[in-house]
Amino acid sequence: MRCRAWLALGGMALGALPALAVAGDAPAAAASAATPAALQKQLRQRDREVGALRRQVDRQESKGRQAGERLRQQEREIAELQRQLDAARAAAAPRQRENPPQK
Repeated sequence: MRCRAWLALGGMALGALPALAVAGDAPAAAASAATPAALQKQLRQRDREVGALRRQVDRQESKGRQAGERLRQQEREIAELQRQLDAARAAAAPRQRENPPQK
């Protein structure tokens, strides 16, 4: 599940490439003229963004696991109710054969 999320994030990053291509060489020229301090600042910002995205992915995965557990619990409850219904029907069937409904 985590791999799919990272692939999706990578896909979003690749989706931004055409926008960068449209901008031409301006970003590349600006990056080459950027000071090491400015590049460090950009790197820290990107690291914070990546950290935030990881936390979002972790939250979504956690929600998915919780939803899956709720679904499994509901399926167990449904199966138990089905067993009870089957047992009630089985218990009622002999009585119906002994005392058919009067018209």
